[in-house]
Amino acid sequence: WDSRLSPSRLARSARKSARAAAVMAGLARLDAFSKSIAGAQEKTRLGAVVSLAAYALMAYLLFSEYMLYLDVRIVEKLLLDHDHERVEVPVSLDIEFLKLPCDKIHLLYRNANSPKVAVDLSESVTKTEGIEQGCQVKGRLKVPKVRGILEVSLNHAGDVNDQQQQQLHGSTGWDQVMAFDASHVVNKLSFGKTFGSRDPLDKHEGKRDDGPYQYQYQVKVVPTSFTSLGLDKINHDEYSATYYYKKTEDPRKSFGLFQSVEMPGLYIRFEFSPISIAKREVKRTFLQFLTSVCAVVGGVYAAAGLIDMTLHGVVSAKKID
Repeated sequence: WDSRLSPSRLARSARKSARAAAVMAGLARLDAFSKSIAGAQEKTRLGAVVSLAAYALMAYLLFSEYMLYLDVRIVEKLLLDHDHERVEVPVSLDIEFLKLPCDKIHLLYRNANSPKVAVDLSESVTKTEGIEQGCQVKGRLKVPKVRGILEVSLNHAGDVNDQQQQQLHGSTGWDQVMAFDASHVVNKLSFGKTFGSRDPLDKHEGKRDDGPYQYQYQVKVVPTSFTSLGLDKINHDEYSATYYYKKTEDPRKSFGLFQSVEMPGLYIRFEFSPISIAKREVKRTFLQFLTSVCAVVGGVYAAAGLIDMTLHGVVSAKKID
């Protein structure tokens, strides 16, 4: 008598086989690509595996399409600036001079077409003395929409050349020049309406410790419009900036001439581009999303059906052999 052939063991083995067969039959029911056998449809385990892989791929692609549907892109377009009615542009500035007292700071504007004449804009800004030294210059002013210069230097309003010649006459004048340290921090500098974005020169530090320097900034202002999905249009200005610093050398030490000396100070040279930028928010429409969903479902189903048909044919041929 073989204990392995006892009725209880045979019953347990039969139950395990039945459970395994039930699992396989349940898996086969997942086959989305039924096979025709003499007019009937057959569901196979291999087809179920292909179907599950197709469902997973379909879910991933549908999720990707949904994320693309929610995504909002910004499209930029270059246009000619036709806003000829705007003859002035507001400028917001917040500059902290680290070593200059407020009584030494004069904010001047010069038109590039008549650079020898300087206009004092000091009354358009607020000056605040620093705790120990220095001065913060903050305000909003308007400048013509042409090339110009904003400067803080030893010059005063009027004819620049005459003022310079008077200040630099004698040793006392050069002492004032060599003591004019325009080291600074640009907390904020923007042109036109602000859009909440950070401008290139925000939080920029311009300072040197080895003497007075001429701090030059070249600013290119580009008119920009932004249209949201709700068709709300906002006009503002963006700019790009480059800068360089040049040390002021004392001509008394090198027997130099006045014309060869770079006057210390802060100089912001700006110009307005004839090209404007139109930015617009865009996103996919629901119809485009629906079309993509249909393409994903149909494409994956067709490709998986082809793969399943090929694999089923290979397996069937091996069974016949």
